[in-house]
Amino acid sequence: MIELADASASLTLSNIVIDGAECTVDAAHAAETDSIIKAANGGTIVLNSGAILQNNKAAQFGSGILANNRVNITMEDGAIIRNNTNRNYELGGGILIGNSSTFTMNGGEISGNTANGGGGVAIIGSTMVMNNGTISNNSTYRTSGQGSYGAGVYVADYANSSGGDTLFTATPASFEMNGGKITENKALDYGGGVVTFPQYSKKITININNGEISGNQVTEGSGGAVAAFFGVTELNIKGGTLTGNSARSYGGGVFLYDATNVTISGGTISENIASQGGGIYLWPTSAVKQTNGSIENNVANVGGGVCGGTYTMTGGVIKDNNNSLTETERRAAKGDGVYVGTAFNLGDDAEISTNNDVYLVKGSSIPKEGRYINVISPYTGASTAKPIQIHSEDRTVENTEIGTQLVRYTTDAGGETAAATADADGIFVPSWKIPEDLVIGQSKETGKTDWMTYVPAVKIQYQWVGTDNPTDVTPPANDYIRNGTAYTAKVQQDTHQGYIFDGWYTDEQCTLLYADGTVLDTDTILYGKWTVARGDLMVTKTVAGNAGDTEKKFTFTVTLDRSISGTYGDMTFNNGTAVIALKHGESLTAVGLPAGAAYTVAESDNEGYTVTANGAVGTISKDGTAVAAFINNREASSTEPPTTSAPENPAGPTKPDPTATPKPAATPQPAATPQPTVTPQPTAVQATVPQTGDTTPLMLWVVLLVISAMGLAGCLWAQFRKKQFRK
Repeated sequence: MIELADASASLTLSNIVIDGAECTVDAAHAAETDSIIKAANGGTIVLNSGAILQNNKAAQFGSGILANNRVNITMEDGAIIRNNTNRNYELGGGILIGNSSTFTMNGGEISGNTANGGGGVAIIGSTMVMNNGTISNNSTYRTSGQGSYGAGVYVADYANSSGGDTLFTATPASFEMNGGKITENKALDYGGGVVTFPQYSKKITININNGEISGNQVTEGSGGAVAAFFGVTELNIKGGTLTGNSARSYGGGVFLYDATNVTISGGTISENIASQGGGIYLWPTSAVKQTNGSIENNVANVGGGVCGGTYTMTGGVIKDNNNSLTETERRAAKGDGVYVGTAFNLGDDAEISTNNDVYLVKGSSIPKEGRYINVISPYTGASTAKPIQIHSEDRTVENTEIGTQLVRYTTDAGGETAAATADADGIFVPSWKIPEDLVIGQSKETGKTDWMTYVPAVKIQYQWVGTDNPTDVTPPANDYIRNGTAYTAKVQQDTHQGYIFDGWYTDEQCTLLYADGTVLDTDTILYGKWTVARGDLMVTKTVAGNAGDTEKKFTFTVTLDRSISGTYGDMTFNNGTAVIALKHGESLTAVGLPAGAAYTVAESDNEGYTVTANGAVGTISKDGTAVAAFINNREASSTEPPTTSAPENPAGPTKPDPTATPKPAATPQPAATPQPTVTPQPTAVQATVPQTGDTTPLMLWVVLLVISAMGLAGCLWAQFRKKQFRK
C-alpha cells in the first residue's frame, strides 16, 4: 500500500478511494495485506474530504492506518476509514497510533471496522483528540486468551505484538472528546464505546468534555459506554452525554474496575441498561466523586442509577432511574437510585430524587450495622417536600438501644445538631417499597445521637364521614410520625364537584375540630366532612329587529360537566343535559346546581337571525346565579317586508255594527284635471299579500278604478245640472 519512510515524510490525501479488497498477495493469504497506510518511523498524515480508506484485511495492527513513533495524523470532515479488519491478537481495525503519536479528529467517519481491541481506533501510549466526526458501527472479536475490548476506542499504555516483536514502549496515553459521536459500536466483553486497559501502570487519561457516546453495546460483559480499568486510569466526565448504551452484566453507562480516580462534574448519563449499575457500576475497590451532572432514567435490577464501590456525591442529581419499569419490577429492584456498596458519602447540595430510593444492605454479623449514608458536609440537597427514600434490608426499630443504623452525620456535617434538624424536617423517609408503618428519626441512645434510625411511631388515618361525598378525590394517605411529635393535618385535595370541605375533626360526629400542632402519642383517626355548595343558572331570550318573530319558540340545550339527572327548578336534566324552549321575553332558571360545575348553553332553530350570546359558557358559583342571555336580531331589507307568525287564534272578517247610523254622502265636487298616474304604495293590508313579482294586474286595476271614478263623477255632475235647468 502506502508507507512513510521516516519522520520527515508527509502524506496528504484528498478525493481518493484506496480499496484494500483490490490488493491481493499470494493465494494462501488472498485479500490479506499490510496496512493501507503504514508509518512506523514517524511522519505526518492528513486525510482531507474525499479521502477513503476501505475494505482492507491486514495481518497486523492498524488495518486502515498503522502510525508508530511520533506520527501526527489529522482527519478532516468528509474523510472516511471504513470496513477494515485484522486477525489474531491485533488492535486498531480502523487506525492504530503508538509510541507518542497524535491523532486529531476534526471530522469524518471511522465505521464498520473490526479488531480484537479497538475496532475503530487503538491508542497505545499516544494521544487522541476528538473534536468532531463519528466513530460508529465498529466491533471487536475474541482470540485465544484475549477478550474483546473497546469496540469504538481502545486506550492503553502498552501492547504486545502477536509475533513476539517489541513494537511499543510503555508510555502514558490519553483520549479527549470535545465533540462528535461514538455510537452503535459492539464489543463482546468490555467497553462498547471506550475502554482503558493499562498494562504497565502508566497513566491513562480520559476527558469527556462534550459530544455523545450512545447506542453502544457489550453483549456478554460490562461497560456499555465506557469501561475503565485500574488505579492509573483517570476518567473525567465534564460534559456531553452517555446515553442509550447497554451491557449484559455491569455498568450500562460506565463500568469501573479498581479505578479510583474518577470524577463527574457535568454532562448526563442517561437511559443506559445493565443487570447491575444502569448508569454506573463500581467494583468494590473503585471510587467516584460526583460534583455536578445528572444520572437519570437508567435501568438495572440492582442500582438503577449507581451501584457499588465508594461513591461520594456533593453535587449534581440522581433521578428518575428505573422509572420505565413496571411497579412489580421496581418492587423487585434493589435501589432505583443507589445501591450502596463499600460506602456512600453525601454532602452539600447533591440531590437524589424522591422517586429513587437508596438501598442499604444489612450487616453480615450485626444486621442493623450494615451499609449506611455517610453525610460528610452540611447538607441542603433534600427537604421536607423532597426527602430521600431509604430501602434497608434490616428494619430494627429503636427501643432501649439504637435501631438500624441508616444515616450518620459526621462532625463536619454538623453531627448531633444536624441529625436533630433532619429529624424535624423529615428529609429521610422509608422507601415506598417497604412496610408503611416505619418512621426515620434521630437516635436517642447516648453516644448515637448523630445517627438516624427507625423510631417508635404513631399512625394517623384520614376518613370521611357520611355518604354524600365527592368522587373525584380521595382522603389523604395514612401518615406516620415519631411518637410524641407535634402534628399538622394534611391538606385535603379540592374537588370539582361542588363540595366544600369543612375540615378535620377528632370525633366521628365532627364536633371537635382538630388543632394543628397537637402532640400525638397514640394512633389517631381524623374525620373529614363535606358539605354541598350549590348555585343557579338562568337562561333568558330576547328577540329584536323589525323582522324578528316575537312569538317563535327557540330551542336551547343546557349541558353540564356533571352527570346529574332530575328536575332542578325550571329545567329537567338527563345525564347532565336539559333541553328547553323560550320565546321573546321569557326565561327559565335551573335551581340548586352543583357549585363548580361547568356549563354550556347552545341555541338552535335560529336560522336567519344574528345571535348575541352572553354567558353561554361558564361555571356555577356558590350561592350565585349564572346568566346566559341570548339576543336574536333580524332586520328586513327595503324590498322585503317584515314577517310575523300567524296568531294562535286568527280573527275572521270584521262585521258591520248594525246599530251604526248611515251618514249622508258628501256633495260631489267638480272633477279635477286628471294628473299623471302615480303608482300607489302598498297599504297596511297589502303588506300581508304575498309578493309574486308580477305588477301588471295591480296596475290594470288601478287604471280601471280611476276611469270608473271619473265616469261616476261625470254622471253625478250631469244630474246636478239637469235639476238646475228645470228650476
